[in-house]
Amino acid sequence: MMGNISNISLTPYKSPGLPAPKPEHQIKMDHNPKPQDLYAERLEDPLQESPKIKDHVNKLLEKHEVRSDWDKAVLLFRAVLPSGAEFDPDPIFITPIRSPYRLQKGLSLEEGGLAITYNKDPLAPQRKKHGDLLPDELIGLPPAERIATCLELSNLLVSLLRSAGIKAYIAHVKKDFSHAYVIALIDGITFKLDPVKRLFLRTGGSFDKDRENIAFHYAKEAFYLSKQGKLAKALEAYNTALEFNPKMAKIWYNKGLVLIKCGECGPEQERLIKALEAFNKALKINPDLFEARANKGAVLAKLGKLEEAMEALNAALELKPGSSAAWRLKGKILFNLGRRDEAAEAFKRAKALQ
Repeated sequence: MMGNISNISLTPYKSPGLPAPKPEHQIKMDHNPKPQDLYAERLEDPLQESPKIKDHVNKLLEKHEVRSDWDKAVLLFRAVLPSGAEFDPDPIFITPIRSPYRLQKGLSLEEGGLAITYNKDPLAPQRKKHGDLLPDELIGLPPAERIATCLELSNLLVSLLRSAGIKAYIAHVKKDFSHAYVIALIDGITFKLDPVKRLFLRTGGSFDKDRENIAFHYAKEAFYLSKQGKLAKALEAYNTALEFNPKMAKIWYNKGLVLIKCGECGPEQERLIKALEAFNKALKINPDLFEARANKGAVLAKLGKLEEAMEALNAALELKPGSSAAWRLKGKILFNLGRRDEAAEAFKRAKALQ
């Protein structure tokens, strides 16, 4: 099938001795789940305020003798940056009363820094073992093995800030779910804290609800599992993500791709029908999602519905007329419909676009 699974993943709660997750979770989705609710449902909390996190925060604040929310936020931001990495806190907000300093640097290990390296490799040993890394898992790794994507790093920063008594939430770039950052309320003012881009600025931006971030966490984990060839587990993780947020087109699309490939997830005919349903749900949310339209056409063709497949491919090519793969698939469908001249023209277009 054309298109790759998008880079966007919770798995069963990882504490030893707990049973597998229930097929359907009972958490109410009209509010932000409480940590105890997630624990009861055997689900992970990507924004956990665990004893390990709180202990790390308390020791760091005590070591550096900070008291104000502003100084706490700056210090915790420094803790998640690479040692020596520079950033410039919002210049308008700095005053001698709050902070007499400007340019800041990431803390060293000796100063309490976490020495985290940016890394999004789904096949990294840490992710093969843990999946999408939770805050506890991140700080529990040896310093040389601490890696994080923007989402993992932002989740950790939110956990640290909340453990210090500062309101903080995850935000995503709405047009591109591949990047996440933190929105924090400091001294009554909203700030954007982006540990990957090293930004610490005032903002009027909005943030995601915690349940939406849980959906991102499970979707990210599903992505890692699919890349590792664990397709049945990836499908479970995508289903959990969609329980928390069923309005994410890319997750429906990715679920459809996994269903096509997962031989152990049921008979092919049933999987293709479910994949088609997933692509249709993705397109209901985002009609301009080219990959979902193109793969919908491919699934319809495999189901023998060639005329419907042609409609889907034509709609996909209206969105992306330069897709060689879509023209090639259109050529195959036209050939099977007996429209040989049109098929030859489609193959010609596909070759020219390679």
